[in-house]
Amino acid sequence: MPLQRNDPVTTGKLYRRIYPDRGTFPRGFNNPPSTQAFETKTGDPGVSVYLADLVTEDDIMDGHDGFALVSVGAEVILNLEGFSIKYEPKDDERPGQGHSMIYGPAMPSKRREIARASVLVIAGDPARLPARFRPPSAIKPDFF
Repeated sequence: MPLQRNDPVTTGKLYRRIYPDRGTFPRGFNNPPSTQAFETKTGDPGVSVYLADLVTEDDIMDGHDGFALVSVGAEVILNLEGFSIKYEPKDDERPGQGHSMIYGPAMPSKRREIARASVLVIAGDPARLPARFRPPSAIKPDFF
């Protein structure tokens, strides 16, 4: 039976698209990210992810050249005390059909466990970021 909105996600691979900067990738853009990659954005109730069973890597990266993509198993998240994953498709964006949210305490130690378990799928490349995603400081040659 297909997932319905707000159903729990209990298995499978999750993708997370990540902005490539030195804070998120302190060991370089070809290595897994830091805990910063799994922080909630201001105003968001959880961490946005995509279900690999419902979307492709290309779907997630469409329009986000230069961003990085990591994966992590749902089981890793669910083994952390107080964490859950809910299927929350977005009708207003591509690839909204596979969108889900990770909910749980925003403790650095928990985010560290998730970051350590994540696998780099596509390395970020700040030089390829579309202009709308580039910070003003990106014009400095030593920024990245």
